[in-house]
Amino acid sequence: MLRFAHSFLGLLNVLNWAVGVPMLVLFAIAAIDSSAFSDQMRSEFSPQETAALVEWLRVAAAATLVTIPLAHIIFTRLRAMIRDAQSGLVFSLASIARLRTVAFCLLGVCIVDLVFGIASINVSEKTGEYLGWSPSLTPWLVAGLLFVLARIFSEGVTMREELEGTV
Repeated sequence: MLRFAHSFLGLLNVLNWAVGVPMLVLFAIAAIDSSAFSDQMRSEFSPQETAALVEWLRVAAAATLVTIPLAHIIFTRLRAMIRDAQSGLVFSLASIARLRTVAFCLLGVCIVDLVFGIASINVSEKTGEYLGWSPSLTPWLVAGLLFVLARIFSEGVTMREELEGTV
């Protein structure tokens, strides 16, 4: 099962880059040179609505730019933790540091998602177009859980080291 999880996380990381970078390029082009999109949008939207949509594209580009490396860090740290588990080093200081890193990166993704969601709601209100965002507490809870687990693992490593020192 660990081998499958390790391979699956590797595949997810490849997809993160393979899908994320073209999306980033598309959003960046739209954000930097919005004239091609603006011409088409002007036929359907008012100038204020068009400006709001272009601003949303800029927020989407920034969100994508931040999220791709955060996801990469999450996938690579999880894969390293699986390698540690395969070699019997589950409760190590390195694994604890990786778990905290994953928690911080997931928290970063949550914050980016929240900013993107607020921008989407604002543009949806201005244009009448639903841009497809809804809030979720699950990733916030998972990030908190990862911080708690890292602390528990840290206490476990400390207890193990104290026990080994007394024997």
